[in-house]
Order: sequence, then structure tokens, then C-alpha cells
Amino acid sequence: GDPGTHSVRFDMARNISWSAHQRNDPGDSIVIKILPVRAGSDLDGDPELHYVLDANPVFDPYRTAGLPNAGSVLGMKAIGGSGTWTPGNWAFDLPDTGFLFPGDVLHYYISATDAIGGVGGSDPQTALIPPDTTGFSTGFNNPMGYHSWFVVRALPSIREDGEGGYEQAGVLFINDYANYGGENEWYTALSNTGLLVGEDYDAYYVNHPDAGLGNGIGGRASHIMLTDYDDILYTSGDMNVYNLANGDYDNDAGDDVGTLTNWLDLGGKDIFLTGDGLASDLSQTGPAALTFLEDYMGVTVVTSNVRPFIGNQATPLVKAVSGNPVFAGDLQTWIAFGGCFDINAFDGVNVFGAGQRLAAFDDPNGWLYPYSAATLNIMASGSRAISMPVDLMFVYTDPDAAGNDLPGRAQLLRDVLTYFGVAGDPQNVSSVPPGITFQTSNYPNPFNPSTTIKYSMPTAGHLKLSIYNVRGQLVKTMIDGNRPAGADQTIVWDGTNNQGGGVSAGIYFYEARTGGEVKVRKMALVK
Repeated sequence: GDPGTHSVRFDMARNISWSAHQRNDPGDSIVIKILPVRAGSDLDGDPELHYVLDANPVFDPYRTAGLPNAGSVLGMKAIGGSGTWTPGNWAFDLPDTGFLFPGDVLHYYISATDAIGGVGGSDPQTALIPPDTTGFSTGFNNPMGYHSWFVVRALPSIREDGEGGYEQAGVLFINDYANYGGENEWYTALSNTGLLVGEDYDAYYVNHPDAGLGNGIGGRASHIMLTDYDDILYTSGDMNVYNLANGDYDNDAGDDVGTLTNWLDLGGKDIFLTGDGLASDLSQTGPAALTFLEDYMGVTVVTSNVRPFIGNQATPLVKAVSGNPVFAGDLQTWIAFGGCFDINAFDGVNVFGAGQRLAAFDDPNGWLYPYSAATLNIMASGSRAISMPVDLMFVYTDPDAAGNDLPGRAQLLRDVLTYFGVAGDPQNVSSVPPGITFQTSNYPNPFNPSTTIKYSMPTAGHLKLSIYNVRGQLVKTMIDGNRPAGADQTIVWDGTNNQGGGVSAGIYFYEARTGGEVKVRKMALVK
């Protein structure tokens, strides 16, 4: 139809309709509590929302909102249902029509300034949310280039096809574990597979999924809107509530199950579902969810914690079943990592109906437990589902396996996508550079006034580098973002804390985390 009618609204995640209304209505504005905390201070003017829009040129002729692609808007006092203002509640909004269109990516942050005595007072100080705005003006093509809570991706990513028509990404990644981790593991695996966000796949981020806000895929899209996606990837991490909601207006009002069921019924669609508690949650949510579990995923739940039934193994080895049609290449074994850093339980499931077991948990004595660690189900419509009771983020490389040209989870994802007929561009693959491992060091040590921390990244991915004192208190976050692969990368710590003040002499530790690996080193500041 008319491209100008395809505006995407700028709404909050939460459903603001009561259950008696039997509706799923998102609030029109983001609401944030902003209060001055310094003695004698008050806000120095209204808070602001700052934004940068990476605009899809396809829709440039239809933008009628009149706002530039970078700018700011003032906050408004958020008036609740009582008709009065609760001090500290501020609302922020951007136009719902003529501004955001499919394929756009928006970054934003919010600033507030206080001063002693209020407007025009002394010692003004500004706070930001998020506090780290690295990547705010860039990183639009990197799914971890900016803080995910403050990114809006208007979907689908429509673009011109060079022949007078339009095309879009064919794969949709639904992150139903958003805010809680796993992004580094998923996005690195997608990158290793040669897929690019906005080009090969779109990313749908469910904000605060554990709260049942109604903003899952079924709360914001219908199966008709998903028609041109041929493949869906889904993660619920290790959550065991509100996974794939079924339109329960007393809880999560989004009908994820109905939307995905209708999409699969179109025929010729493929879905890959992973989540430690996904199956057990669906088994007790209601009839529609149970039907989706059994008839569409092809599994039935035996237990919500398979560990006692597989010899109490916290990190069991998983083996591909001989003759299966999906894992037929180099990847034959991987680790289901349920131990430290986070103790989590995996569902125990068996195949149901036409379901086919692809992989199973290994017994150290050389036989396989009967529970399915990966299942294929081919539906009457011709659509296919592959599911795992272990989230992809907890798939670790078997160190004894041969042919590890990529991490185990990347190989697994590549095999699934290959079975679905999705091929990444080999030029986009980020593999392990020869001879590079994750290493850290710092020099000089002891030091005064600064020390250089050196680190090597075997693959591009998320790195968090933090400084702690001997009491384990965070002193400064040096890095918390995506870093390229390569050896001898450096950053300098100048002996200051997160507030910019100098720290006292003594022993400090730096901790570096990336891709499930952790390095901790001691250093001494002398004065």
C-alpha cells in the first residue's frame, strides 16, 4: 500500500489496559522517575530525551513529522489515572506518525540536571540514563553497538532490491530473554555464521520479558506482518515464566503462541526455539500453549529439571543421534553448560507425535539417556521446528571434539540454519585468528599514576573490564561493550573511580569477561 502509512509508533513496553478491558494497549510515552538527591538541590529545567535516527532512505520521501534525524525533546510531567502528578514521574515521547518507519534504527538517552537552589542555581550536575552513551551516535549496524534498552528497531528492515521493488531480511531473531544476558553469545554466533543484522536478520527485543508486559512478538505483530520472514530464531534463556505468552489478559496480554502458530500454519516456515524452561512453561500455561508444545514443537515434558535423571550432571555432554538430518557435519558433540557461573536447570523432554530426536544427553558409561536434547518436528503444513531444552547461550564447545573451526554454539546454529536453507555470507564470518587466545596483562605493576591494561580478543564480541578494590567493591568500569578481534589491544587506567576522583594507594584487581571466559589480575597503586 501507501508507504507513508507504515509509521511505527514510539510507545512504552507496558500494557496499560486493565484485564477487564480485554485489550493490549501500550502506553504512549516512556515514563521515568527522576529525582534530585543532593541536599538543597532541585531540577535545573525539564529533563530531555536525546535521540539519533539512522533513517531508512526508502521512507525519506514520506517523513512528515518535521523533526531532524538527531535532536532532543523535553520531558513532560506524567499525569496518572488519578489526574495528579506524582513528583518525579516524567514522560518522554516522539511522534507516532511520520517519524519512525520500517528499517529505521533509533538510539536515545535521557538527561536531567540539578542545581543547588533549582533553576539557575549553583553547581549544576547532569545525570544520564544509560550512564554510558558509548555508541550513541554510531553502532547502528552492530546489535551490541549501544545499550539495548535504549535502541528501537522498526521492523521489518525493508530496502530496495535494485530492480524497482523491495526486499527484507528473511530471518527474525526474537530475544525473549532481553535485559538478562545472552546477547553476546547469540549475536556472536550469528556473526560467526555470516549473518548481518538489518540485512540477513532482524532483531526483536522484548523489554523486561519476565514482567509479562504484553510486548512479546504477539503483542506487537500479527502473523500477517511476519509473512515475509521465512525463518524465526527464538530464545527465552533460562526464564520459566512468560515465555511465549498466550493472550492471558490477567498476566501477559500478548498472544505470542497464536501469532507463531498462525505463522507456521502458512506453510514452508522454519523456527528454532531454545530455552532452559520454555517447554515446562508452555506445558502449564493453557491449552493453546500445550498444543504448540506438542503438535508444533513435537515434544512433551517429563520434568522441569532433568539433572537428577542424567546422573546429576551439571554440565553434561550432548551427542548428536546417528543418522539425524540436521547435525550431519563436524559438530557431533557439545556441552550443555548448567554449572557455574549460573546454576540453571534444563527441562527433560521426550519426543511427541512426529517429533524426531536429534541429540541426547550422554552417559559417561557410553550410552545415551532417553531425553531429547534437540528435537525436529515437521508439520503437516510443511513448516519445521527445531527446539532445544538448553538455550543456545549455554551451548559450550566440547574441548575433545575435532574440527572446532568455530565455537560449538556457532557450529550448532550454522547447522540448524543450513538445514533450514539459510546460508550466511562467508565474507562476514568472524572466525578465530590463528594463535590468538583471550589474555590480559598490565604494565607497569606496581604503578603510579597510571597503568596500561592489555588484552587479546580471539573473536569479536562483548568485553567487560572492571576495576575492584580488595573489598570486592566496584571502583571503575573500563569497558562494557563490543570489541574487535585482535591481539595487544590496550586501555589505560589512570587511578580514578567512576566518579572521576582519584583512589588511594593499595591493592586493586581488574576482571575481564568475554564469551564465558574470565581473567582476574592483581595490581598495586603506589604513591
